[in-house]
Amino acid sequence: MINEKLRDAFIQHAVDIERIKEPARRILISRLMEFRQELRDYIVLNFGQIPGSDTKRFERMVNKINKITKTAFKDVEVTQTAFLNKLAQAEYLMNAKIINNVIGVELASAQWSKQQLIAITKDSLIEGALQSDWWNRVTLSSQNRIKDTLRQSILKGESIQETAELITGTRSIKPKVYNVVQEIKEIDGKITLKTIKKKLYGYTGGVLDIEQRHAEAIVRTGIQAVQNSAREKAFEENQDVLKGYQFSATLDTRTSQQCRGYDGLAWDFEGKPLNSHSISKPVIPVHWNCRSTWLPITKSFDELVGVKLKDNLENSVGRTEMDGQIASKTSYEKWLKKQPISKQKEILGKGKYKLYKKEKLTLKEMIDQKGNPLTLEELENKYN
Repeated sequence: MINEKLRDAFIQHAVDIERIKEPARRILISRLMEFRQELRDYIVLNFGQIPGSDTKRFERMVNKINKITKTAFKDVEVTQTAFLNKLAQAEYLMNAKIINNVIGVELASAQWSKQQLIAITKDSLIEGALQSDWWNRVTLSSQNRIKDTLRQSILKGESIQETAELITGTRSIKPKVYNVVQEIKEIDGKITLKTIKKKLYGYTGGVLDIEQRHAEAIVRTGIQAVQNSAREKAFEENQDVLKGYQFSATLDTRTSQQCRGYDGLAWDFEGKPLNSHSISKPVIPVHWNCRSTWLPITKSFDELVGVKLKDNLENSVGRTEMDGQIASKTSYEKWLKKQPISKQKEILGKGKYKLYKKEKLTLKEMIDQKGNPLTLEELENKYN
């Protein structure tokens, strides 16, 4: 049935979205490694010159560190916003293409302007707050952690090296090559990031590790928020063809209890339940690092009143295929096993696929796409 086929097609697309999170995370990490290195150099150069009783000199040092910190996280936010603006535009168009490809007739449309789609990024929420608010919070939290650690180090009489490691973490023995964003451009509605390869030391531990994890969560969850907001807009625009949304969770060992409970439930465009339940429609992402998404529910053939190309639709899929029934639930693992070998290799990567076939790869590792990331450009080309 059509909604079953749409479910499988959108699960594949959800896998692709997971894969583009890794390149976005790598861009974040490269800038934060650069930040840690700059911060370490400044602390090493200036920390020994500040006696514990010299409050003014301490405050001047903190002010300088605050500026370095604010610049680093602002750079990350600007880069992430550019990425999300492009994702919103791509996701909105892809949803109509997926629906039309599965049905075999050009029924779904995409009429929103670029400005309307960019607003999706600006207005998308994580845990009730705008993404810009979360970047401000992680910046302020980092500044406070650094200041508190510096003050404690002075009181304890710790060495410059000890202080630097408490804040920035332990530096790697050898530098690694990172792709650092040098410039963000927008030409004819297309946003591109110009990156350069730069050797930077890696850092682990320190109080900034906590903030880096928070920043990574904002990046991952932000992608999910924008993707699902764009998807909802695409579905709502096509109410002549669709009658609602169905919640789809990535069912594996990491799925939250909340998302397991929502999985398979459906609502119409007014938020009224479509299958037997009385639960209010949630906002995706449901929580930090949420991977759940929305699936479209098509109307039955007889419910398509006044839809153009209806005769073509009957020839393409038939009345019985277009039954309007809500798709049944399926787990990611069951779905993956049904895919051709070529598709499994594409999703997992050749190395992970070999381990997967030998049953040496856990489901958690299978879902993690770090081994086979996908760029947003590759994702766009896939559906063009």
